[in-house]
Amino acid sequence: MRTYRSMFNYLEREELIEYNPMDKVRLLRQDIDLTNCLTDEEVKAVLAQPNQRDYIVFRDFVAMNLLLDSGMRINEALNLRINEIDFNDVCLHQLLKTS
Repeated sequence: MRTYRSMFNYLEREELIEYNPMDKVRLLRQDIDLTNCLTDEEVKAVLAQPNQRDYIVFRDFVAMNLLLDSGMRINEALNLRINEIDFNDVCLHQLLKTS
């Protein structure tokens, strides 16, 4: 739709058309791409912050690594259960839940 709007705006500006049919068309809000929102250096700086000698801080450090490495959403990580973790193969077996 944005391409059509640009094309018709151009045609109207150049006076090639009298009426721009895209004037009354509302564009949908475009979602922000959150992939690669931090550089590698920024990720390293964030992960270097926690004092890993404190249990609570170490827990949060592990959670940050889990989210970064797995691509899980926060809610998925919060709902992860011990039986979904395979400590021998170092992997997660999370069932997909549909609503």
